[in-house]
Amino acid sequence: MQKGLTALLKVVKLASQEGVLKAVNTLGEHFTLTTYEIAKAYQDSYEMAVEAICIGLGKPSLLAASVVKEFANQVAPNYLQPFVQKDLVLQSTESKAVVDGPRIV
Repeated sequence: MQKGLTALLKVVKLASQEGVLKAVNTLGEHFTLTTYEIAKAYQDSYEMAVEAICIGLGKPSLLAASVVKEFANQVAPNYLQPFVQKDLVLQSTESKAVVDGPRIV
């Protein structure tokens, strides 16, 4: 890609205004994603995130990319454990309310 851009910039320097416009249009077409490409990128990202969450919850994977493994290592301590602790506090509060009954103020 770098070679292509370098060659294009050299041509643009020597070209007329028309050539510059053509170069700009070519760059725009090359770096502008279609709706299909954007949707595919979102889908791939979603699949990688789900895979990382599964690995973080205990499903082993030998083929996962290092970025997936890095994220997976953070799932339990940063997301699962705080959720469980909050849920336990909520359950404890609810069961205490049931045992103690309603408070009349």
